[in-house]
Amino acid sequence: MVPKIEMTVKSAKIALETIETVDFHVNDDLKVLFILADHLEVLKQGKVILLKAGDIFLVNPGEIIGMVGSSKNRVLMLNIQLLEFEQLVGQFKLTRPLSLSYHHDAYKNLTKLLSRLYIEQMQKKKGYQAIINGCVSLVLGTLLRTLTIEPLSFNRTIDNDNKIKNREVMAYINEHHTEKLTLQKLADHFYVSKFYLAHRFKEDLGMSVGKYLKEIRLLYAIRQLETSHLSVGEIAINNGFPNVRSFSDVFKERNGMTPTEFRKKKPILFTDTPGIEESDVYQLLENYITIEEISELKKHDFELFNKSIDLSRVIGKMAVKNFVVKLNPLNLTNTTALKLMQLGVRYIAVEKIILKVKHNAKKEICFKDVTDIIDNILQQGFLPYIQLQTVDWEAIKPSEKAVFLKVLKQLSYHIQSNYPDMTGWVLEFRCFYEEGNDSSLCRELVEAIPYFVEIIPIHLHFPRHPHNIADIENNSGIMIKSIDDFSQVRELPLEQAMVALEAPAIIDRIVEMENIKGQTAILKQMASFDQDEYLIKMTELTMANSTVWYVLNQLKSDGAYYIPLSLDATPLFNYFPTELAAKMDLMDAYGFFKVNIHAYQFISELYREIVYQDEHCIVTKRRENYRILMVRPEKSSLNYIRQADFNQDVIEQESAYAKIELELDNITGTYKKSSRRLSPKIKQQQDELIVLDKTATPSLMDVMAYNNVHQPAIEIEKIIIEENYHLEVSLPLLGIYYIQLDKMLD
Repeated sequence: MVPKIEMTVKSAKIALETIETVDFHVNDDLKVLFILADHLEVLKQGKVILLKAGDIFLVNPGEIIGMVGSSKNRVLMLNIQLLEFEQLVGQFKLTRPLSLSYHHDAYKNLTKLLSRLYIEQMQKKKGYQAIINGCVSLVLGTLLRTLTIEPLSFNRTIDNDNKIKNREVMAYINEHHTEKLTLQKLADHFYVSKFYLAHRFKEDLGMSVGKYLKEIRLLYAIRQLETSHLSVGEIAINNGFPNVRSFSDVFKERNGMTPTEFRKKKPILFTDTPGIEESDVYQLLENYITIEEISELKKHDFELFNKSIDLSRVIGKMAVKNFVVKLNPLNLTNTTALKLMQLGVRYIAVEKIILKVKHNAKKEICFKDVTDIIDNILQQGFLPYIQLQTVDWEAIKPSEKAVFLKVLKQLSYHIQSNYPDMTGWVLEFRCFYEEGNDSSLCRELVEAIPYFVEIIPIHLHFPRHPHNIADIENNSGIMIKSIDDFSQVRELPLEQAMVALEAPAIIDRIVEMENIKGQTAILKQMASFDQDEYLIKMTELTMANSTVWYVLNQLKSDGAYYIPLSLDATPLFNYFPTELAAKMDLMDAYGFFKVNIHAYQFISELYREIVYQDEHCIVTKRRENYRILMVRPEKSSLNYIRQADFNQDVIEQESAYAKIELELDNITGTYKKSSRRLSPKIKQQQDELIVLDKTATPSLMDVMAYNNVHQPAIEIEKIIIEENYHLEVSLPLLGIYYIQLDKMLD
């Protein structure tokens, strides 16, 4: 049983301050920062947390921090001094500011409590001290209930004399970090043994003297890179680094890029950033106190999008998307098949053919297992998407390599004789070694291609489509499909495709291991969610947002796509890490559907004709019926799609809501409007309804109840439209909104 954590307040003080610069120091009290105007940057653990007007942030006792603000900011700061033993319980885990988009319920309570605290302290009416004490306790209780407590990773039960000495050491390093400092020099300055200094410093602060010195130099260097026009060399020398190379190596280790790359990506920050207009502070605080249903606060945290759309005008067509489901063949049940049909799935993958083929020393070959899988796929109403890969070649024992081509040749005969109608079937050859650092082709697979070209449509995988292919309209030879790493398909002549397989540009792409790098980047991004006690609960919703955004922005209308989906943690590709496959699947081992399955369902229901599209919204039509899909993912969750910086040094909160107003013109009649929504609030409500015992195997009823409850929230209404329709949606961060307008008979 987890013990309840309580904290006792020794004293508290609240004040309104303007913070321009605070040198690095060890924070003593629990600080709650409420930004009322302009901005404040908190420098902590190598990161810059950018706080804007309306944000709330915490600084724990014992944390090493610095602050950079402006002469225009206004910060309401609550200092809570805890009893000494309470500080040893642990630290609140908070990686980003509290706001309407991050722990919004706690945020609403805290804004009112902090504002009330300040006003009571300013007015000092009868009983104010008792009210202040009560409000401080409510603040602490809200934090305890909302945030997780992270145990201290180091011992802080150090005597006061040593604490004072260590803070003197820190202050000295802060002042002299540009000089050549050594542990021995510090020890000589403070008249102690260097071994004693090193031990006590690390025991008190949780990091070594050398690491602290490096962090201080890095953080000051980052500030100069952002706010000055000094050269990288000047910044390196100014902050105590012996040379540019040393600075660059340390910087890249910390931030994943060189100082020069960092400066190119980050504009000069806050050289003279205008704040919000000066206003009476009391009035500003009163606004926060008197808000009902956060209406006033939304004014500080709202994005507005307004667009007029002519529904009679078609601007393009959606790309053809064929979903290819990867799953264990035994998991293709009637229930699973029904859900896949709702998703619009057409193909089921058939992989690792050689492992399913039985062959013996007598050269007898049996395809029964392969046939059973294909028959089951066809009986369930789907088509087989057969993949031949390098893993098939590698599955053959060294002594049996000679039978590989024979097996594939016999497979072509077997398919042709047993399945006379293969309309719509697909056979994909993945002839490159996509794991490790091997740049070669599996030539045995290449040699097998001619066995199948005349009996089944061939898709030949390239990391990217071959360029400089001759005009195919006048080509009278055999045509095949080229499919790239983004699942897009193009047509090209077989003869030229075979030559392109050995093109240097294609081989170099494999050598660069772009596929493997991409998977590593995705895993790194997901790992960052796991470190965030709020987003870890929203990982599925975050992925669903990214999925919809990717389809709206990355899939071009020209050509078709064969998009792989993992239903039960089956890897999308053979080089996928097991951990990544488990995170990206649409259903877990017990049959619980994940949020991303709804994202794919929304995508599959969109019509092909597009009447409007931007980064976050698409409006499609078929005759007089319309499908509208809106999405608002968190920016950092799109890093692996945009190939952006995964080591962002600035953490900035996004607006909680986007107000989207669409004026739909040229629409008349009676319509059934169906709205389906997914959002953090809906997800939290769903999770609260069903709490599963994770130590026991769930029953079928558990699975059915869970999947039923965890459907998108739906609203249906009848509307009468005359010539135009005003659609207004409040879309929260991580929200997905899907709307159907189906015309009814008058």
